[in-house]
Amino acid sequence: MNGDYSERLSQEGECRNEGAGCILESASAVARGVLEEIEALAGTTTCKTVQLVRLKKWAQEQGYWICDRSQLGDFFDRGSENEVYLSPDQMEIIKLNDFRYSDDNLTSFFERIKASHIFHRYHNLQI
Repeated sequence: MNGDYSERLSQEGECRNEGAGCILESASAVARGVLEEIEALAGTTTCKTVQLVRLKKWAQEQGYWICDRSQLGDFFDRGSENEVYLSPDQMEIIKLNDFRYSDDNLTSFFERIKASHIFHRYHNLQI
């Protein structure tokens, strides 16, 4: 864009075939693609609504969309933009984010999640 001939390499090929990391990378790629399309067409980075619509469609197509929240386990708490559940095996905490306070596009949300996972993975290895 704007004379920049650099090319963003897909991270999807780097992710594992299964697991939350792969899902996160794929969802991030969907959101980033919408951002890049809208920025190229309209010259703006305000695209959260379009990203949410495309992410929902993508999640439904991939079989990741959850209609029955009882599958998540026991409701635990509600924060400002998250519902928190304790998984049925009580080994995981599941957060559903409604993006109420996220930026005008979701790209930074996915970047923060990835950074958090890297941080926790690093600190878990140090113990």
